[in-house]
Amino acid sequence: MVDNTVTNKIKQLYKSDLNIRHKKDIINSICGLLVKRKNHKVSSSIFKDIDEALALFGSGAFPLHVDGDDRYVHVAFDSKSANLSNGFYFIGKLIYEHARIK
Repeated sequence: MVDNTVTNKIKQLYKSDLNIRHKKDIINSICGLLVKRKNHKVSSSIFKDIDEALALFGSGAFPLHVDGDDRYVHVAFDSKSANLSNGFYFIGKLIYEHARIK
């Protein structure tokens, strides 16, 4: 018989002193990552000059007041998204289906 380390880790988690809500949150997060179909990436940069921010990031820049000063810096965001072609989506779906049947 093959030792299933995942099952053992889940059993160890549920035997631990963590609150039951935290235990369930950990398991739900892991299962949620399995059914992830898109990969999202967001990056941000801070610029002193709005023109530089707009040149690099387009219209995604906004001013941010510097505390204790009359100056503003400009924060620019760039977001990218891609479909995952070879993820664990079907394994995650099998886990959810198995849990639903029980």
